[in-house]
Amino acid sequence: MTRFLSIILLALLLPISAMSQVEWLQPEERTADNPQIHKQDILDRLPDDDIIAHALRTPYVKPEYKVYDFCGTLTAEGCDDIYIRAINMKTASDVDAAIVFISEDTWDDYDNEQFIWDFYDYNDFGCGKNHDGICVIVNMATHRFAIFDTGTPTQYNLVGSNLDKYIALLQPYFRANNYSGGIVALLTQFEEDWRIVSAAEGE
Repeated sequence: MTRFLSIILLALLLPISAMSQVEWLQPEERTADNPQIHKQDILDRLPDDDIIAHALRTPYVKPEYKVYDFCGTLTAEGCDDIYIRAINMKTASDVDAAIVFISEDTWDDYDNEQFIWDFYDYNDFGCGKNHDGICVIVNMATHRFAIFDTGTPTQYNLVGSNLDKYIALLQPYFRANNYSGGIVALLTQFEEDWRIVSAAEGE
């Protein structure tokens, strides 16, 4: 799957609150005999060994939740705000979202990238045959985050061409420890940019 990825250093102190959201984990676990892959294009383009290796290191989640806080950063209200914005974007504009918060102090940028790629690919995210959408990962332990678009938005370099704008948008929210507000603002801007590109293509 094609995609554009950008990594940004957060020069911030990122507090972690205690919260658990195990309801978004699937009751089944991935196994080598049943890796729980639902995207036919992945099955068509990857060798079986690669599929199993990547799938088994990926949490199996319910894609309808849209926000996955593995380290308890967000409040319940913050999760709801992101969820509502993501669902409205998917309904109105046919682009999906997966938002992940983790805390892994031994991970470098490569680890963050591989995790978020696998998280989006090996769970059932995306709209249409190209799995159109956006995914954001924030590693609270290392103060770094990554954004990528996938599917049709990548053909227009949507994230890459708007990256400076997205960074400027996120900074005041994250500096105020308002991570949910920042993600909501990012999704809103991404949807607006996607609508502009889509409208121009349809002319």
